[in-house]
Amino acid sequence: MRGADGMLHALELVHGFYRDMRADPALMAARDYRAAPLANSLAWNWWHTARSEDFMVNRICRDAAELWTPALVAATGLPAGIGTGQPADEAGRLRIADLDAFFAYQEAVFAAGEAFVASLDDPALDHSVRIGDRTETIAENLTLHVLVHLSAHLGETDLIRELYERDRTPGPTRA
Repeated sequence: MRGADGMLHALELVHGFYRDMRADPALMAARDYRAAPLANSLAWNWWHTARSEDFMVNRICRDAAELWTPALVAATGLPAGIGTGQPADEAGRLRIADLDAFFAYQEAVFAAGEAFVASLDDPALDHSVRIGDRTETIAENLTLHVLVHLSAHLGETDLIRELYERDRTPGPTRA
């Protein structure tokens, strides 16, 4: 098995979890909920992870244009950046104005990421890319900044769901 095959399988699994969220009415209802002033919302996580994958796959690994455009910024009402270092008050105001447009973008990012990984052979995984002042291989970049990063935010999503349900439960029945 090629190294990229395992990476592609993992990416498809992670993308599947994000796709499943779209069909979950409870998550959709909770998308703007924040458990605390410094906590992220589901909507912020969805935007941030899609933007991060777009940036890493397209700009860093492929040296190509990102899929995020000024037209998408206008349609979704979301920032042009990726959210890293964003002040908590600004992150807390984030709302997705057009869910259909956003989820179409998210799906395009997923498709581009999967197509890119599927195109890689083992020597290509060892190709070096620059991110800031560091040099990483494509395999390192995709593993850390896409797979691990998106998976970490999946864990955050589970916590947000639990806290949302807790906060909606009347006091005496809280565990």
